[in-house]
Amino acid sequence: MVSVWMRIVDGDFKNQIIFMNQLVDEGWKIDQSNQFLESLESGLDVEFESYSQYDELLLDIHEAIDEQLEYAINYGETKSGYPTYKILEVFEVE
Repeated sequence: MVSVWMRIVDGDFKNQIIFMNQLVDEGWKIDQSNQFLESLESGLDVEFESYSQYDELLLDIHEAIDEQLEYAINYGETKSGYPTYKILEVFEVE
């Protein structure tokens, strides 16, 4: 499972956390996870080769973006009630 924590930095919900959890046990789920990870603009190539490699990739992405980038996101739901997350804009932290 890919688990992403996003802290809200402004507005009514400042300092609250949004949790994104994505199973990566099937190809289409890995693809969804890859698309989200690519949208973070970490500068790293996002590719699934093995679970151990993907684990290292997630750690590398965290290291590349932590305290470096912030994001404007659209947080929504699918028709069946599953949460959706879309990066709208990427900001460099000053």
